[in-house]
Amino acid sequence: MMSLERSYRYTRALLLGLGAVLVAGCAVDKAGCDPAAVKYQGFLTKLSCDLSGSYDARAEDQQLALEQARKNRDELQQAVLDLEAQQRQVKQGLTVQKARRDRLVASLNATLDQIDQLNRDNTQLQQQVQAARQELKELESMPAGTVSASQQARIQSLRQEIETLRSMLP
Repeated sequence: MMSLERSYRYTRALLLGLGAVLVAGCAVDKAGCDPAAVKYQGFLTKLSCDLSGSYDARAEDQQLALEQARKNRDELQQAVLDLEAQQRQVKQGLTVQKARRDRLVASLNATLDQIDQLNRDNTQLQQQVQAARQELKELESMPAGTVSASQQARIQSLRQEIETLRSMLP
C-alpha cells in the first residue's frame, strides 16, 4: 500500500510539474497576452500570461508609450507657443512697418502740399505733383508687409522725384 501511495504522489508531482511547464509555455508572448484578447480564454492561458511575465511586459510597454506620447504632446505644445510668439513678433513688425510708411507718406504729402501751394501757376510742376500724389496713393494702399524690392525702388524713385520738385522751389 505504501508503494502505491508513493507512486501516486510521484505521478501527481510529475503531472503538476508537467502541467506547470505546459502552462508556462502557452501564450508567453506579449501580443498573445493582451487582456482584451485573453478575456474569454481559459484559466490556464491567463495563468500562463501571468506566470510568464507577459502582463508585466505589456504594462511596461504601454507605460513607455504613454511617456513618449506625453513627451510628444509637450514638444507640440512648445512648438505652438513658439509659433504664437513668432506670430506676435511678425505682427508687431508689421505694425512698426506700417507706422514708418504712414510717417513717410505724411511727410511726402506735406512736401507735395508745400510745392503745390508755392507753384499754383506752374502747370508743368502741377502735373508732376499730381503724378507724384497718384503714385504715393498707390504705395499707401499696399498692405504693410508686402514691400518688395521693386516697391522699395518705386518708393526711392518717388522720394527723388519729390526732392527734385522741392529743389525747383524758389
